Amino acid sequence: MKQIRLGCCKGIEHVLSPSSVTDSLQTLEILRLWYLDNLRKLFRKERAASARVPANTFSCLKKIDIQVCPNIKKLLPPGLLLQLRNLEKIFVCNCNQLEEIIGEASDEFEEEEKEEEGMDTTKITLPKLRVIQLWHLPGLKTVCSGSKVIVCDSLKWIKISSCPKLKRLPLSLPLLSNGQLSPPPSLKEISAREEWWESLKWDSPDTKNVLQPFFRKFPKHGICGQWSVPSRSC
Repeated sequence: MKQIRLGCCKGIEHVLSPSSVTDSLQTLEILRLWYLDNLRKLFRKERAASARVPANTFSCLKKIDIQVCPNIKKLLPPGLLLQLRNLEKIFVCNCNQLEEIIGEASDEFEEEEKEEEGMDTTKITLPKLRVIQLWHLPGLKTVCSGSKVIVCDSLKWIKISSCPKLKRLPLSLPLLSNGQLSPPPSLKEISAREEWWESLKWDSPDTKNVLQPFFRKFPKHGICGQWSVPSRSC
């Protein structure tokens, strides 16, 4: 199985459950969800010790595309992150209640999973991530929780619009031999509204200076034309 495309299903609250995951998800490359009005999380929680997401789930996943899912609050659980080594693109738009792209463990089940998967670290490595697009997410507070940073040396494009509560861009910047910060080697552009860019809080005062040459501001009216929302008529 290469793709999951699921849209216009009002009753769905979870797309998958750990006990129902099969080896087919190890070959999945595209996950696209749109107009799932009651979607809460990708995975339903199950308390049984055996009901954990199997190793290598989403290990071939390249693209996550989530549009118009107004009730999802956390997109990716922490226990999945070590398996997203081939993820290339994250595109999320029009999810009004989304608060976190990469969630923090919030209960005993997730804490156990986090410890078991070795996720108790300050760095999240997504080695093939090239594009992050976040559009019209009025509730989004963080890309990754706490003081974590994302190591993504393949990152080329960051496009962010209408995310007023997002105040931190958690990128881990490489260090040069002289100890100075360097931009991600593949970075081409960071596109956003200028007022949002100026309101960001930076982990290091040098980080903004390093990234500033890559910043391109969106016009005051309108957004990047390559963003599109699928028709609800499907």
